[in-house]
Amino acid sequence: MKIFVSYAGDGKEVGRRIVAQCNGSNIDANAYDLRIMSHGRPDLDGFIENELQKFEMVIVVWSKEYAEDPWLQRELFSILAIERERRRSFVIPVCVDKHPLHALLTGKAEVIIEDEIVDGINEVVRRIPLEDQIFVVMALGDPELNSIFKTVIVPTGAKFDFAVKRVDEKEDSESISQEIFRLIRNSSIILCDITNDRPNVYFETGYALGLNRQIILTCREGT
Repeated sequence: MKIFVSYAGDGKEVGRRIVAQCNGSNIDANAYDLRIMSHGRPDLDGFIENELQKFEMVIVVWSKEYAEDPWLQRELFSILAIERERRRSFVIPVCVDKHPLHALLTGKAEVIIEDEIVDGINEVVRRIPLEDQIFVVMALGDPELNSIFKTVIVPTGAKFDFAVKRVDEKEDSESISQEIFRLIRNSSIILCDITNDRPNVYFETGYALGLNRQIILTCREGT
């Protein structure tokens, strides 16, 4: 996973610490000034977008200075344009001074960093998916759903170079819960089938939403 961290002057400490924590967790994180690199280039928007396209995710350290900086607003619009183009989660907002989020960032699961900076940065890193994989949450033991998983979902994921994972029943319910949480954290897309109205499916869907994962909801026609 290759990450770009975007921040203004008043978010520099948090931004740099996020980069260090990511790199210490085997996540390739980068932060450099696109404004300086763009000097003398005629197509600024094209340059910004081309640079950001190199990354799989962007962390925006949102602050008062970020909100007031025209260049960073330009950068933010490019980030959101890439997210729309890819049709998957591309940005994690991180608030450092309780400054109201830009309207285009509202609705995303932001991380708020206040007094406990270390805890906040750990939460940011926890929300970064580690693999291009799809984790499937569905009721187990349903023959039709099992068939769809094997003959439709797995081949479709492979077509787009995504591994597809699912946790099947085990005797130890505690170990299966931990494995599910681990796979949700490590996956970039979560496919949740709500056909059989299972509480655990709703719970795991909510957990994935809290991590800002891309969610695909499916259900049997007529459900």
